Amino acid sequence: MIKIYYSIAQYIPSDFRDERINIGLAVHCPHYNYSHFYKTSKLSRVRQFDDEFDKDYLELIFESLEFQLNSNTIQDEGTELEFQHISNVDFLESVTMYYTNEIRFTPIKVLLSSQSDFQKDIDNLKDALLYYDKTKSERITQDQVRNLVARTLKDYKKTYSKASIKNDIGENIFDFTLEDLSRETYIKALTFDFQREHSKKPILDIKATMFDINNIKTNWNSAKIFFVVNNTTFEKSYEKDALNTIKSSNNDFHMQIKTISEFEYDIKNNTL
Repeated sequence: MIKIYYSIAQYIPSDFRDERINIGLAVHCPHYNYSHFYKTSKLSRVRQFDDEFDKDYLELIFESLEFQLNSNTIQDEGTELEFQHISNVDFLESVTMYYTNEIRFTPIKVLLSSQSDFQKDIDNLKDALLYYDKTKSERITQDQVRNLVARTLKDYKKTYSKASIKNDIGENIFDFTLEDLSRETYIKALTFDFQREHSKKPILDIKATMFDINNIKTNWNSAKIFFVVNNTTFEKSYEKDALNTIKSSNNDFHMQIKTISEFEYDIKNNTL
């Protein structure tokens, strides 16, 4: 497996308000001696977020990050020095750790990839984390999340099957059942990739599943239920509502929401 290290660049105009918006994605792959900074193409979104932001300052920051991270654009000896340690696993941290003011980076995470899926996995990260750079037709769908879950289970050789538990109208409630864990484990793939900040669909999807669960079985204490969603930082209001709904229901069920990256980490380390 090939490791992709990544971190999200965020614009934080005020520590007091603790509001932030994703403005870029830094990726690093020691295996390929590759790194790159993908900047947002929608500065208009940043202006809507903070009408006092300094566009010239932000563009200077972008230029600096591209100089430090875009390994495929080495142009002179001075630039080459920036990448002399690119094969080290801590290369990305050595760049991002110095951004501590209005521009900051999230803790570095790791995505396991392969030679055949390398570019596709990077594209998926961009789609998930630079959300407003996408048109409606390019956003991550529920089917795509479902396929990523299936691929993760297959890559780590987990025994699973398509879930066969149906609701009152004959629809499958879950997508997959894991068969090699100590407790019954069910997985439902969802997408939180919507344009509107106050979209109701995620919370409606979760509540519909909870309603179906209550209808078909009275005791789920021995089971684990996971909602797996696209990679996100859970900053949108509907994402927070979904998390709160799951949290309030845990007196009755063992349920959790996990991003696809968190799910892959748990599958890899047998911590689900």
